[in-house]
Amino acid sequence: RVAPQISSNEVIQFGPKSTSTSISGVTSEFLMVRSFEISKGRFINDQDMIGAKNIVVLGPDLSNKLFQEKESLGENVRIKDQSFEVVGVMEPKGAVFGNNQDENAYIPLSTMVSRITGKDPTYGTSLSFISVEAINEKSTQAAKFQITNLLRQRHKIIRDDDFAVRSQKDALKIVSTITGGLTLL
Repeated sequence: RVAPQISSNEVIQFGPKSTSTSISGVTSEFLMVRSFEISKGRFINDQDMIGAKNIVVLGPDLSNKLFQEKESLGENVRIKDQSFEVVGVMEPKGAVFGNNQDENAYIPLSTMVSRITGKDPTYGTSLSFISVEAINEKSTQAAKFQITNLLRQRHKIIRDDDFAVRSQKDALKIVSTITGGLTLL
């Protein structure tokens, strides 16, 4: 499974309350590949993608920040001067590399491209991040190799890569190294 993603820092507003947050354009595969869960409502589906609908799923901390104790489902928030209907709220996920994922918002990737980033998808969409789920742990290295080769071909790369491919084990090693260094200090 593959879950492409484009992220951008934007101001999100509900009534007089506003905050700057990471807005991610994603597909329905995001939940499964990234092991996220919905707390209330629903997530982005294929129909939202096809119609480039103005719907949004909020992280729980972002929902609390904007709505406090009030129910957010069915309400409209503003992102880049456009109205988005809140259709879901995520389960808490926590922080990764200093980024509190519970403060993020998720919209259809097609909506992100056409209405938020303003990038012309004529020649393909420039993605921030692609999450891929391998068939099993044993096939992770083979998947990394195949993904690297495919991206090198698509980007027409002869020398240095303009991307990085990392497994969860690679990410954990990086975190362990940083944590170990900080502990030593």
